[in-house]
Amino acid sequence: MGRLSPYIFFLLAILAFGMIALQPDESWQTEQVNMVDAVLITVGVLIGAHVLRKVGQAVYKRWKDRQE
Repeated sequence: MGRLSPYIFFLLAILAFGMIALQPDESWQTEQVNMVDAVLITVGVLIGAHVLRKVGQAVYKRWKDRQE
């Protein structure tokens, strides 16, 4: 499960963004949202989540090694 969990997270995040983008009312295409900013924020969130996951794994491994 440890190897599958990050892929599940990224898949859910991509599906959520896809559902928002493909809504027929086109509410996401407003003048208030710059598309470049939206893409950069999305990429930043996904990269940040990945980095936090890696840091969490390292901390857990170090903690587990001290327990043994």
